[in-house]
Amino acid sequence: MKNLKINLTALYESGYSLNSVSCCYRAIERVHQSPDHYNEYADLQIIFSQTCKPMDVVTNLEDEFIRVICTSKYYPWSGDVVYRSFHAVPLPNRSSRTIEKLFYWKKHLSDIKHKNSQNVEKSHSVRLENNSTTSNSVPVNSGNDPSHKLSSQQNVVEKDSGSQNTKLPKVPPNVVLLGIDSMSRLSFQRNMKKTRQYLQEIGAVEMLGYTKVGENTFPNAVAFISGYQVQDLTKICFFSQNTRQDLCPFLWKKFSEANYLTALIEDVPLLATYNYFKTGFVEQPTDYYFRPYMLGVHYHSPSVLFSLDCIGSNTVDETIHKYIGDLLSMSARNETPVFIYTWLTNLAHGDLNAARHADESYLQFLKSLDLSNTILFFMSDHGYRYGMIRETFPGWQEDKLPNMWVHIPKNIQKQFPTWLPSIEKNSVRLTSPLDLYKTLVHILNTFTTIKNVPDSKSFQGDVIPRKLGQTLFEEVPLTRKCPEAGISENFCACVAPRRLPTNNSNIIAAAKTAIVHINEQLPKVCAKLTLHKVTAGGIMDDTEHSINGSSIVTYVVAFETTPGEFLFEATVESDAKLQSYSVVGELLRMNKITTDVSCVKNDFLEKFCFCLAT
Repeated sequence: MKNLKINLTALYESGYSLNSVSCCYRAIERVHQSPDHYNEYADLQIIFSQTCKPMDVVTNLEDEFIRVICTSKYYPWSGDVVYRSFHAVPLPNRSSRTIEKLFYWKKHLSDIKHKNSQNVEKSHSVRLENNSTTSNSVPVNSGNDPSHKLSSQQNVVEKDSGSQNTKLPKVPPNVVLLGIDSMSRLSFQRNMKKTRQYLQEIGAVEMLGYTKVGENTFPNAVAFISGYQVQDLTKICFFSQNTRQDLCPFLWKKFSEANYLTALIEDVPLLATYNYFKTGFVEQPTDYYFRPYMLGVHYHSPSVLFSLDCIGSNTVDETIHKYIGDLLSMSARNETPVFIYTWLTNLAHGDLNAARHADESYLQFLKSLDLSNTILFFMSDHGYRYGMIRETFPGWQEDKLPNMWVHIPKNIQKQFPTWLPSIEKNSVRLTSPLDLYKTLVHILNTFTTIKNVPDSKSFQGDVIPRKLGQTLFEEVPLTRKCPEAGISENFCACVAPRRLPTNNSNIIAAAKTAIVHINEQLPKVCAKLTLHKVTAGGIMDDTEHSINGSSIVTYVVAFETTPGEFLFEATVESDAKLQSYSVVGELLRMNKITTDVSCVKNDFLEKFCFCLAT
């Protein structure tokens, strides 16, 4: 149970007293649907409790998400709203499962304490026996029998880790993924200098070669949370955008199985990773799920469709920072590990330079955290994908190289002395979200009883192997190529294109090939696109190769179409022998979607479709 207190100082300074106002709160709750009978709104519906529960100066909360309202009691302001805001409190006893986890770790620690106590008694009795033995007797413990040695660290347990016994903490480390959408490595360097400097000061390592594997958030998230690419996930559990994702092999399930508390926190409900043009989850996916809270906030801000800057006197990011801090504090008080997956979209998604205004708040947030038993991944999914910067060659490269930092606590560095050196070597090597997945699995294998994560089966019963990715706690090969890291050619930033004139015949042919490719996929409700102009083009010199005696050359072209003035980037291969061109990988949209796309309820088609009038 958690207390919520009325700020008496603020109340009095506003000209009110406890006797002149009346405060109450309504709980925000998720509407439950059956996994067997659900609709596309299953993860979108919430309700506010009918009863507004009265509040005192100090109120014991029984609900994790609430909306508080205080009104004036007396004429002539009777009924006027004095205060109105939302509050989120991570309650330890919010469900039977969280209670089970807390009890598990309480018993686990009690067992260790009892075992240590027995070892102390055994050692004491051995010393007494030794002291009573005559000088010419054989000692009971010569120092060669480890069964009689008392550990100098009674707050650790031993676990076999390969060729040696590694002493592990009584409670596994917390794992925190803190993601800021659309933040390239260089954008983070430009806009969040204080936060970056602090990460350096605490010994976090910047992953300079960390490269995205998909165009937007979802494919990159799928890679690091499931170990699969989207095309594999569609064979396992994500059969269509209407399919609930409850059955997908997302790694928070394994952390939960290892009795971690789990949390999924996002700031923009309508753009959320697992909900944008998707059903999302029918059942609550993690112990702590922030979505109902943010839906409640948005439902009371109907004029703001997607992004919301503030909740009361705090920014949305600050509100979430507080929730994360409270969650970590609650788990620490209960000596229970927590897995927190946070994704913040609003800050940098719509403005290349907006993050600079949050630099100080992120700095203070990180400073407020006790990271002594927390492995932190401070990260992004990709760089800025739209606007003028994206039309430049530096912007082409930034888009592919998201921000990524790894922080390993000093006590874990001591326990596993090869981890940090491996991270430092890998910081200048090619890595991807698939490697992050294997790193998270490595953490599970090391600190919990989870020995492995089995590959999933397709709906036809075939095993879909996780072929790509490796843990970042082991050295990545220096000669690694993009395909080996699960990075397709159109996302590979290892080689930059050499600029060609926009009227080059191969560049124009590549653009026309890409437009044919787009039009072949458009439904009848969308207008056919035509080439308006080529805005940039280049050749990938280092990728030229031969197939069956024919020279294959790769071009990158940016072009604008009509109607709609859509701006695209395409990677196109040219076969000199066949005199043919073919699109490689995804076509990327380079300017924001500003036209009506309601005729296609599909996140893939929306970037290509100019809806015809009906």
